[in-house]
Amino acid sequence: AANTTSTIGNRTTVNQAVRQDNTARVSAVGDLYVGRAGDATVSAAASANSTTVATAFAPLTTTANQTNSGDVQANAWLTGGTWNGVGSASAYGVGNAHDASNTAGNLTSTVSQTNSGTIRAWSAISGGGVGANSGSIGTSIAVGNSNSATLCTACGVGALTATNTQVNFGAVEAISRVTAGSGARATSTASATGNAASFVVGVPGH
Repeated sequence: AANTTSTIGNRTTVNQAVRQDNTARVSAVGDLYVGRAGDATVSAAASANSTTVATAFAPLTTTANQTNSGDVQANAWLTGGTWNGVGSASAYGVGNAHDASNTAGNLTSTVSQTNSGTIRAWSAISGGGVGANSGSIGTSIAVGNSNSATLCTACGVGALTATNTQVNFGAVEAISRVTAGSGARATSTASATGNAASFVVGVPGH
């Protein structure tokens, strides 16, 4: 990431204000060649601005202003001969990302995100497994702005208050290509999103 902030607390009150601005190009490349292997995995993740904040059993207040005008590119390539297990390639690219979480405490999140850069995530697999139990999985995810706030109430009570402003002007592109050998299972998934937001209160798994 061009700019990254991480704040983790436990039974500690967190009051955080963050401003992140990026104008530069950000890229990540994972390139794996395999002759013969059991499992083969390659991944690449690129982000312009990233903030993670979390605490438990105490109030959390986070205010973030994230602006990106630089291009973001994540490439994951898996090539080669054969693998008997699973061959996977995953690429994740995001302009602005903010994630806040709390357990049994009030969570207040105020986030403003603006992206005008081009966000690309490309993955490709060329090769193939051998046998009925082998497989190839390609995944590409590209997001202009991503904001999430999660309050777990499994161990106590709390309230979630979220204010979310997201503006995306940039192109967002996700491409996943998989070429698999005969008889192998193959999965290719690509997802491109301009603005994504998630706000969850509850017990995980319910």
